Amino acid sequence: MDEQDQKQAIVDKLTGAPRGALPPPGALDQPWRAIYQQARPVGAFFEAEALLFTITLPLPGGKGLARQVLALLPRDAFGTYPSLDQISGRFTGIRWLWPSWIPRGMLTLFGAAPGAGKSLVALDLARRVIHGEPWPDGAPNPGSGPPSGGGRKVLIVDAEGAPALLDQRARAWGIDGSRLYLMPSPGGMAPGGGLLDLSATREQMRLYEMCRSIEPALVVVDSLAAATARGETSLEAARAILGFLGTIARKGHLALLVIHHLRKGAGSGRGAGSQQSAHAVRVVAEDLRGSSHISAAARSVMALSVVGGAPG
Repeated sequence: MDEQDQKQAIVDKLTGAPRGALPPPGALDQPWRAIYQQARPVGAFFEAEALLFTITLPLPGGKGLARQVLALLPRDAFGTYPSLDQISGRFTGIRWLWPSWIPRGMLTLFGAAPGAGKSLVALDLARRVIHGEPWPDGAPNPGSGPPSGGGRKVLIVDAEGAPALLDQRARAWGIDGSRLYLMPSPGGMAPGGGLLDLSATREQMRLYEMCRSIEPALVVVDSLAAATARGETSLEAARAILGFLGTIARKGHLALLVIHHLRKGAGSGRGAGSQQSAHAVRVVAEDLRGSSHISAAARSVMALSVVGGAPG
């Protein structure tokens, strides 16, 4: 089969061609074989698009491969657009890690002022996931692990470059380190070993493979600003990195918490001439720093407001 026929075979599988009309996987070359083997019949063009981008995510040149297949897929290949009644059975209800606060399979944005304790709160949430302790609002934390008592796993993407501090805090809090994983900068644990850039394909692949291998219930990215060299104010950068993180959350059915900063002077009591403590801040959605696409990409947005003085 030439390359065009291999791509057409993927299209035929997506559109529900009879099994007897489809070639065996061995007739295709890589990377088309890998895509073909994971493809399945879908009912609408948007479903084919989402499936192809998910399948090709771990493949070199993934988005380009997906677009080549989509170019052969007529938008009317699935007939008329389905109504909500026709497709409602394909949906599942939202699954929550922390009920009503942190959903699974979606992004959660967590913002606060500098020094307010974002990383500490995120680590506390990780501790609750690992040890099955109740959530901060008192809600029970079911499904913490098998009956043997083992908890779920957490992966922290340490873009801030502070692994020693994270280790010190985890040990002080008695967190089970066998279930807490760290994705450090490319230079490893060595000081000045290089910055972590999740807009780079090699780092995206590293995170993807870690999530696939570890199967964490929660992934924490600390922080968005430090995780991309292009800066979170860039529309292109925001879309690219958050789109990738959203795919990771959906594909792994995991909760993904992205720590983010506030705009300069954001929050009541932080304006020019204010005499209030820098920690006495009430946060609203408009206070989050960077492109509006950052908050729009998240399905849950949380903010840490510290009132009555500095922590401690």
